[in-house]
Order: sequence, then C-alpha cells, then structure tokens
Amino acid sequence: MVLLGFKITEWYEYQKTNTMKAYKDSVIQPWVSITERLPDLTDKKFEYGHKVITCWGKTKANMAEMFFCKRNIRGKDVFRFEWNGRIDPFGVKYWMEFPKPPNFE
Repeated sequence: MVLLGFKITEWYEYQKTNTMKAYKDSVIQPWVSITERLPDLTDKKFEYGHKVITCWGKTKANMAEMFFCKRNIRGKDVFRFEWNGRIDPFGVKYWMEFPKPPNFE
C-alpha cells in the first residue's frame, strides 16, 4: 500500500524519526523555587510581563499558566504573579518556562 508516495513501512519510519527529533528539540526546563529566583523581565520582549507555568501544590490540579509582571503601584515597582486578573490567588511556590515548540521542518 502506498500513502502520499511512501510505502507504509517508509511512512512509519519517517513519522517515528521526525516525531522523536521534534521531541528532542523541545527541551523542558526544571521547576524553579520562587525563593531561588523569579522570571526574568529584563528582555525587551517581556516588557509587559512573562507567561510561565506555576505550581503551588503536589498534584497537577495545583498547576496553572500565570503571568509574571511588573506593576507600578503608588510610585513603587511591584513584581507579582497574576491569573485571570487576580494577584497570585494560589500562593505560587514554583515556576518554569514554557518548553520551546518543536522544530518542524
């Protein structure tokens, strides 16, 4: 049987090779404690904030995408996590960068 010009066995090998390559290209960073360091906002592309994955408990239910940002409140710069317009509603303990998307060619 031929699929898109490939024999099925060739197609399977092509898919397996490219899927593994894409997986290896997307590196997942380790969790970082907020006492160790906070997300970096010095890069110009993060001028208004930085989306990160956060964790505040021991299960997947205690993880969410949040926005780490700098706000100026009463003349003072304040750094904080925000979620759906709320200020750190869960008490974030750890955070991590989003993994890079796979490199599909």
